[in-house]
Order: sequence, then C-alpha cells, then structure tokens
Amino acid sequence: MENNIYDPMPNVTVGIITYNRPEMLREAVLSIINQTYENFELLIGNDYTETPVTLDTLGIDSDPRVKILNHSHNMGEIRNMNHLLELSQAEWFVWMADDDLFHQSFLELSLNSISPGSQVVAVYSAYTSGSSIKKKFFDDVKRVKSNNLTPSIFISKYTSRELMVIGCYGLMKTKTLKEVGGMPSLGSSFSPYSDTLVPILLSQFGSINYLKAPLCFLRTHAGSLSVSSSDAQEYANSAAEFLTRLTDICRNVNDINMEQCVFNMVGWFRDNDLEVMARNSSISRFRVGWNFIYSQFKNNYCKVSTRYWFRFTIINIKLLTVFFLKSIYRKLF
Repeated sequence: MENNIYDPMPNVTVGIITYNRPEMLREAVLSIINQTYENFELLIGNDYTETPVTLDTLGIDSDPRVKILNHSHNMGEIRNMNHLLELSQAEWFVWMADDDLFHQSFLELSLNSISPGSQVVAVYSAYTSGSSIKKKFFDDVKRVKSNNLTPSIFISKYTSRELMVIGCYGLMKTKTLKEVGGMPSLGSSFSPYSDTLVPILLSQFGSINYLKAPLCFLRTHAGSLSVSSSDAQEYANSAAEFLTRLTDICRNVNDINMEQCVFNMVGWFRDNDLEVMARNSSISRFRVGWNFIYSQFKNNYCKVSTRYWFRFTIINIKLLTVFFLKSIYRKLF
C-alpha cells in the first residue's frame, strides 16, 4: 500500500481499542487507512492478550502510520483509551471502537471546519447506526454545513438530544482532552455514560463545531454493551456521577439553564433505564414495569426540579404504556 504522506509528527492521532473482534477491527482500520486526509497516526490498543494483533490480522501491508500495542494484560476499556491518549503528541485526537466505522471524509471535513485562530476544542458529527453497514454511508460527501456552538448552546442542545453525536467520536484537541482527564470513569465497572460526558467536559474550554452529516457508523450487535447489558444498577450509579459533574460544569457556564439541562439528561437516563431493565429475560414484563417505576422515584425524581415533576410523570406513563403494548403485541403475534 502506498501512502502519499507520512509525517513523523502527525496532526491527528486515531486511537482504536480492541478486544477479540478481528473481522470488525479490520473494517474499522480500513475506514481510517482510507481516509481522504492522510496526515495521521493510528494507535491500536489490543486488550485481548491471547491473540496479538498483527498487520496480517488487519489485512494491510506495512504502513508507518499504524502502530500496534499488544498489552501484556487486559487494561480494561477506559484505561486502554486513556493510555492511547497519553501516547499522542498530535494536535488532535480521535477515539474509535473496533466495531464502528468513520466515513472516509471524517478527518478532512472535521479539520476543514476549523477556522484559523478559532477557539474550537472539538468537532463532532451526526452518526448513523445499524446491524449491517449501509451502502450509502460510503457515498462521497463534498460539502457539509458546520455550526460553531458556544459552551452554553452546545450543552443545551446536546443534553436535549437535538445534537445526536457519539461523545468519544469527535476530533478533539489533544491538550484539552488531557487537561480534562481523558475518558472519565463513572460508576464502578463499565461506566456506561463516560463517553457521553466527554463533550461536556471539553465544552468548558472553547467552542464546538457540529457537522450536519452522519460521518460515524455505530454498529449494533449482540456483543455490544450498549445493546446487551442488563446491569441497571451500574447505569444508575454512572448517571448519578454524571449529573454531579454536569451540575458543577453548568454553574461555571454563562447563559445556561442548569435545571433544564439536568431535566434533559435525566430524561436521557430514564429512556435508557427502561431499555436496560427490559433486557433482563428472567423477570416478567410486569416486574420490569414495577422496577422501572421504583427506580424513577428512587433515582430520578429527586434529581430534577419539582416544576418538572408533572411533565416527567406524563412521559413515564407514556413510556410504560408503549412498553406494555409492545409486550402484548409480541405475545400475540
């Protein structure tokens, strides 16, 4: 494979974490190798000690931009991610999981959106998802509209899910990312909302660009924690720490409605709560509903302002109604 450019001090570091997904890893790596922007380094952190990752594993020829780190022990997802960040000396950094993809223009369009001398600390794009890769995801994207968002506007739009982005899949200022501590650890185990917190942490230090095009592909599959974990308590623990961090940040951001942002995030957590609880096949649908109601009163109502309680209750009722109707439909058909 010929590379048109290689710089010993690349402008971008892409850090991929992997654990025993060789086929998916190969596709993820190729989505980076084939980027239209070429001045990057690719660091691969392999936590699966039983089988080292090699160039043969990746299905590529020798490429000086690719560096493989086969860890001597399983570092765990967050430590692996932060280790790759520590190694980066580039101006910009991007994380990636071994089961996802970036559009071939992801790096180029992200970098082109940054004006010289601007205070941009990160560039995020929309994403698409599915169990199989959509062919149109690989279509050429020439021009994409970019919005530059101040901290208050970004946090407000992000917490309300008006901006659907994957928190760790952005072009992030390496220095700033290191200053905020990299990938945070929330809860006690797999920290389900850690990547969700990253953009909010970064937004304290400058503006964020948002690209209105799905330049990331989030693959959903049985081996993904985002679609398989039923550890409702860990989600609740992570959410509680998230809200503490969010509240502290909002207090230092001008022109932001902190109560609204907290309410928005609690709604985000509430929706996930029901999905996570519903994955537990060992209990009845009625029991799932009861556990959901109990968790809302125990974990969520106390987090939001009382003026939002009525609206929160109505949404909970709607969610449960849809949940039970779907359960009945599956039994009948």
